[in-house]
Amino acid sequence: MAAGATRNHAHCGAAGLYSRIAVGANLSSHATSGHQLKLQPGQPLVDATGGSPRSFGVPTGKLPPPILDFGAIHDVGEGTPHRREIFDLVPGLVLRHLELSAICQAIGGFLGGVPADEKRARRRFSGANQGSFMVFVDIARFKPPVDLQTEVDDHIRHVSRLALLPGYDQSLLPGAIERQREQARVIEGVPTGRRHRQRLSDVAAELEVPTPW
Repeated sequence: MAAGATRNHAHCGAAGLYSRIAVGANLSSHATSGHQLKLQPGQPLVDATGGSPRSFGVPTGKLPPPILDFGAIHDVGEGTPHRREIFDLVPGLVLRHLELSAICQAIGGFLGGVPADEKRARRRFSGANQGSFMVFVDIARFKPPVDLQTEVDDHIRHVSRLALLPGYDQSLLPGAIERQREQARVIEGVPTGRRHRQRLSDVAAELEVPTPW
């Protein structure tokens, strides 16, 4: 098992990036991050820890590996539409978001040198407001990797035959849709929004290179 914490950096990106690297080497993974909080009395409780990313990954054999990659509080964070409605309908879901985010903040933020009180922060540059914590486990230390890969592949096949959720056309485990999109975008290109295209156009004009749009 290998574990490490990082500090003195800005946003480390989606936690799933690191899980995807790990599963390719037959490692299971857990990655999370925490950031500098600026809590003030009277803020909503759901703002207590922020939107820490968190990811888990497990290697497979022939099928896309299941990779859980999410923001711990994003569905009910600040500015999220219907936050109060979600709490009224499923308060337990909101509490689980908060609980998950609290653990991410503790091991991804505090453990990585990001203090709960910004006054105690010691930064090497102004944007160094985040930390991370990652754990990678060598499957071979527990059983032959092919044995686990076979079981996970078999589970994915069983799941694919389950009844569809309303509004969906496939029964999938986490990570499968991302893999499908990745394969499609290798051929079709990565979609870009209007603001992103404008920023790319500005850089292209500065460098005097043409754009494909």
